[in-house]
Amino acid sequence: MKQESSSNQEAGKRTKTAGPSFNIVIVYDARNAASRAMNFVSGLVRQFGDDFGFRCGLWRFDVLGLPRVRTAAARAGDAADLLIVSASSDTDLPLPVKDWLNWCADGKTPGSAALVALLESQRASDEVQCCTRQFLQSAADRSLMDLFLYEVDLPQTTPASVPETVRERASPCSPAFQKIFLRGRPPPRSRA
Repeated sequence: MKQESSSNQEAGKRTKTAGPSFNIVIVYDARNAASRAMNFVSGLVRQFGDDFGFRCGLWRFDVLGLPRVRTAAARAGDAADLLIVSASSDTDLPLPVKDWLNWCADGKTPGSAALVALLESQRASDEVQCCTRQFLQSAADRSLMDLFLYEVDLPQTTPASVPETVRERASPCSPAFQKIFLRGRPPPRSRA
């Protein structure tokens, strides 16, 4: 569902003297992706808040599959000056997100909006270009939107990278815990 953001509130304070409104719609897959997008928007508000009144809406990927939400998100996307997709690029975008972005892109007149992709990956950036990047580039090209691509490479985490002492502490039954279990149950307390 649509969520008003703290940056929207911050922007609302600045809109009293600001010029034209600038509408931003963010779609995201996880909480950290939403935070990354809101940090990006906060930077825009700090830099351009005296010139524009910012309005920002957030939509989580999984709710875009709901008919009512999809319709509301499509209306918001139609009015947006900036569309932000914040997600992991290791997997393909879900079909409802692709449908939403296609709808928004097809409704834009050339030069009327831009698309920002904030992607994170656990794969090296020199690997084969992922389908998410390809889809976003195609959507931007079709509607003649500028595409701004920001990628963050996250370190890969594997069990081999965990220090041995952490593995030992994480074992289900430590030696001290085994002693407690081997003693058995304590004798019942006597009532005096």
